[in-house]
Amino acid sequence: MLTLTGSAAAATLLGVGSASAQPTPSKHMLLDTTDTEEVCHYVVEASEAIEVVPTDGNTVSTATDTRVEGDVDQGYVALRYDGWISTIEIDGRAYVRFGDSAEKLFPDTGRKVVVTSPTEVDYQFTATGDIERVEDGSRNAAETQNDSITENDDGTVTADGFTGNGYGDSFTVYGDVTEFTPLEGDYTITVDGQETTAYELTGQEPEQSKRLRIVSPTEIDYTFTVTGGAVRVEDGSKYEAETNNDTIEQNADGTYQVSGLTGNGYGDTFDLTGDVTAFSPMEGEFTLTLDGEEVSAYELTGEEPPAEDESAEDGPVIGGGEGYEHTVPESAADVVVSTKAQLNDALQSASAGDVVYVSGDADIYMGESEFSIPSGVTLASDRGIDGAAGGRLYTDRHPWPMLEAADDVRVTGLRIEGPRSDWYDRGVLEQGLTLSGSGCEVDNVEAYGWGWAAVRCQQSAHVHHSELHTNTEDGSGYGVATTSANDVLVEYNHFYDNRHSVESTGGDYTARYNHVTGKAISHVFDQHEPGGDRIEIYNNTVEVVDQDRKDKNAPAVAIRGVPSDGAYIHDNWFYNPEEPRSTPDGWTDEAIIQVHVDSWENVEFENNHYGSSEPSSDDVGCP
Repeated sequence: MLTLTGSAAAATLLGVGSASAQPTPSKHMLLDTTDTEEVCHYVVEASEAIEVVPTDGNTVSTATDTRVEGDVDQGYVALRYDGWISTIEIDGRAYVRFGDSAEKLFPDTGRKVVVTSPTEVDYQFTATGDIERVEDGSRNAAETQNDSITENDDGTVTADGFTGNGYGDSFTVYGDVTEFTPLEGDYTITVDGQETTAYELTGQEPEQSKRLRIVSPTEIDYTFTVTGGAVRVEDGSKYEAETNNDTIEQNADGTYQVSGLTGNGYGDTFDLTGDVTAFSPMEGEFTLTLDGEEVSAYELTGEEPPAEDESAEDGPVIGGGEGYEHTVPESAADVVVSTKAQLNDALQSASAGDVVYVSGDADIYMGESEFSIPSGVTLASDRGIDGAAGGRLYTDRHPWPMLEAADDVRVTGLRIEGPRSDWYDRGVLEQGLTLSGSGCEVDNVEAYGWGWAAVRCQQSAHVHHSELHTNTEDGSGYGVATTSANDVLVEYNHFYDNRHSVESTGGDYTARYNHVTGKAISHVFDQHEPGGDRIEIYNNTVEVVDQDRKDKNAPAVAIRGVPSDGAYIHDNWFYNPEEPRSTPDGWTDEAIIQVHVDSWENVEFENNHYGSSEPSSDDVGCP
């Protein structure tokens, strides 16, 4: 009889005999007979449970929940147990190992890795050993058509799958998991039934999360993209994100898109990992804080603000063209086109992040064609580069519209020409560029000759540093039509010979730092009845005075109806010398009028300069 005590049992060479009951420091035990030349008979009992892990050379003759008996011939007996070892009987010679020294020699029988999600997740992971699908017919069974397994050139194996809606995928994984993507998201990983994280599974350190809060005193629909992951903070406060309003979805490229709605002094809060690469709208009546520090959307995404930092020697380049800093060179293009067919093929094949470039010498007749620009694509040309005019897309027909942009599209450096060069009575209409998606940007563009509008915004948009002119038709004829969109920013543009430079039928817009010259056909900055939500018009210079088709002055601003939030008109230079009346009186000819009311309602104006003489302050008018 030989007694083993504590850690002395590890790596001990035993002869024939038995050991009395002893608690052990580990749940792994190994009988090693690889260095002996005789068959060893063994009996091992545990106080609670015992399990034999299959190995070469080991033959189990009897096995119960707490006792195993068998023979091993120049191999290992690998045992897992609960409680303590109560009996060891060995007929032969064997090393008895416990703890780490035993576990290191255990054969790899694989671990069951299960990925589940209440929503949807595209995942991929790589292991140093084999990966096998568990196809057991359960709701967490892996599927051949959705879940692929690939052997890599370096000997590793990668599983690539898709699951969700409360279902999952299961795999038997051998070796170590070295990579898992995404590292965070709306999913759960279990290994042999124990919940874990992708960081723990791969041995990586989790990236420190950042807390983003979005607050608005009015209302904001927002969307942003983050590279790592996003988790709603649901803490019961007035700034908590809500499952029903605020969604988190994984994109095909592994990033995450977060969309939400908040306002009226409330907010939404998220814990983020990775970088925020896009945010819409970039400007508006909202506040962002990152880990408690207030930031702008430009600072959050790392984008350059389009206004204050864009300056030539004598100030910002109003209307774009030569001197504009943020041109796109042809070298940045993914594809360069010179014909209508090439442009059509390129746009149909483009995906987010691509730059489709219209050659600077291209003159493309579009006819009645209506082309769509996919989300996230930039359509560019070389306007302003070494004095270039930019590639031209033109028509003598009536498309509606010639170009239609999806979410987060940028159109820059192009000339977009419609069929009109003079005043027309109302007839067949056409549109140049329609921004159907949110977060679109139009910059350094010359757009002209359109009966309805050169640029039409249907959601949040930024139209800047462009030359928008000769859009003339009775009852329409707009440089920028904001329709009823919210969060539209119109700045640093040169407008001339439009019926209205900016038109709105509702929603809200900001017009600032614009220069309006040429002929006046009607009022310049417009708001239709019932009056919209919020209109901000400031630091513009409007040189037009006389209406071209009527014997009266042209108002610079006409508010029809009553804005629900207000119209705020300040620090503008209006060449029209007539200051606003003390009480509105319909369609009069002062610089600022409000129509369909008997008194000023929700319209505020201050510090504007009237007349063609130079203002005393450099802070009045456009830069």
